[in-house]
Amino acid sequence: MIPDSVAESRVTGGREISRGWMFCAVFLLQLILMLIFGYWNASEEFEYYTIARNFANGLGFVYPQMGIDYHAYLFPIFPLLRFVLLKIFGDATWPVQLILIAFNAGSSCLAYSLSAKLTENRRAHLLAAVFVAVHPGLLFYAIGKVHWLPIGVFASFGLLLLAIRLFELPTLNGAVVFGLCLGLSYLLRPNLLLIGPAAFMAVLLFGKIVADGYWKYFLIAGFCAALAASPWWIRNRVVLGAWEFGTTTSGLQFWKGNNPGATGTNYNTDGKPLTKNVPRIVIGKRETEQNALFKREAMSYIAQDPAGFVERTGRKMFYFVWFTPEVGDTYTTWQTKVYQAYYVIVLAGILLYLFNRGNSSVKVRMILTTMVLFFIGTGLMHALCYVENRHRWICEGVLLCLASAGYAAMLEKIGLAGDVERKRTGA
Repeated sequence: MIPDSVAESRVTGGREISRGWMFCAVFLLQLILMLIFGYWNASEEFEYYTIARNFANGLGFVYPQMGIDYHAYLFPIFPLLRFVLLKIFGDATWPVQLILIAFNAGSSCLAYSLSAKLTENRRAHLLAAVFVAVHPGLLFYAIGKVHWLPIGVFASFGLLLLAIRLFELPTLNGAVVFGLCLGLSYLLRPNLLLIGPAAFMAVLLFGKIVADGYWKYFLIAGFCAALAASPWWIRNRVVLGAWEFGTTTSGLQFWKGNNPGATGTNYNTDGKPLTKNVPRIVIGKRETEQNALFKREAMSYIAQDPAGFVERTGRKMFYFVWFTPEVGDTYTTWQTKVYQAYYVIVLAGILLYLFNRGNSSVKVRMILTTMVLFFIGTGLMHALCYVENRHRWICEGVLLCLASAGYAAMLEKIGLAGDVERKRTGA
C-alpha cells in the first residue's frame, strides 16, 4: 500500500475549494455561454442521433453506410443515451446539452482532485479546474454539439482517480469498481481502456506488482472490465454472426491512415474527405466483409512501403501532440486562434513543471507514469489510423494538470522571493 495523502502542514497555496460551488460556477458559466452564442436547443447533431432515431422507430441500432445498414457502426453508450432522451423529450437538444455541461463541470471538479494527487499546492488544484472549465474545445463540444466528448473527458479523470485509489489502497471493492468502470468507459470510447494497462505498467515499473500483490487486483479489474463490455460482444455475435469486440468501422479508420491518398488526417491529398477514396470493391458487401476488406487493403499498402508507414505514423503523432494542417478548416478562424493560444499556454506550463518538479514520491511517479502512458497510448492508437485535433482532448486533462502544477510552482517561487525581499528591506 502506498500512503494516500501528505500531511496537512505541507499543503500550500490557500484554502480548499468546495467542489459543490465549483461545479455550480462552471455549470452556470457554460449555460450563460450557450445562451449568448445561441446554442440553446440548437446544438449540432451527428450520427448518434441517426442511430437513436432509427432505434426509436423500430429499425434497429443501425446507421446507413456505403450501401448497407451498419449494426455496429459506433460504440453503444452515447447513442443509447441519445435514444433515451429522444423517447422522453423528442428531438429537443437542450436535455442532452444540460447533461453534457454537467459532465464538463464535473470534469473541472475531478481535475481539482487529480491535481491534488500530484502536488500539495492548492493553487495548482484550482488552476487545473480553471484550465478544464475554460478549455475552448470542451466548451464548444458541450454547448454547441451533441457529442460524447464531455462524458469521455469526465470518464478519463474518473478512471485515473480510481487507478490512483487502487495504488493507495488495493482492495477487492476498489478493483471491482475500477474494472467495471473501465469496461463501461470502453463502450463509450475504446482508448479509455488504456488507463488500465497504463496503471498496470506503472506498478510494474516501480516494483509493486509482486511485492505488494497488485497483480491479483489488476486481474480482478481486467475480469470485471470484460464482464461490463461483454453484453456488446454477445449482441454483436448474435446480430452479425461473428465476434466483434469493437465496431465494424475499425477497418475503415485504419484504412483512412494507410492508403495511397492518406495524409494523416481525415482528408486526402486533394483536400477532400477520405471517404471519397473508398475502394469500389467494398460497396454493397456485408459490414463484417467491408471491415475485413478495409483492413486487408491497409495492410497491403503498408507491406508495399514499410518506411512510408513509419514516416506517416511519426507525422501523425506530431499532429496529435501539436496541430493538424486542417485545424483551421475544421473550425472557424477565431475558434482556431483561441485554442492555439490556449494550448501554447498549457505547453509553457508543462515546461515550468518539468523545470520545477524536484524529487517526487513513488506514488507521484506512478501517477505520472500512468498519465503519460495513457496520453502516449491514445496518440499511438490514432497515429495508426488518422488524427484530428479533437482526438487529443479526451486525454488532454493530463497536460492540464501538469501545466497547472507548473504555474503554481512558479507563483510560489515568486511569492517566496517577494517575502525574502520584504524581509531584507524591512517592509
